Amino acid sequence: MGIKPGIKSLLFGFIVIGLAACSSSLRVGWFSRNLPTQTTAFYNTFTGTEQRQIEVDAGDEVVLDVQSKVTKGDLY
Repeated sequence: MGIKPGIKSLLFGFIVIGLAACSSSLRVGWFSRNLPTQTTAFYNTFTGTEQRQIEVDAGDEVVLDVQSKVTKGDLY
């Protein structure tokens, strides 16, 4: 099951926009790992934005697996 080109472009746009505009931030206990096919980050306190740019080819599958536990503040 492939992703249609229009949906793929829209998804890529959301990823870029959602992860864009990196600004000053507070990071406590931050650890991240960037591999060619996977990006992982862990933190205790994080205020700001984080971005990653990805390239995909026609037929590629993009999977977003987000796991979060917010104990104070908001995540959006």
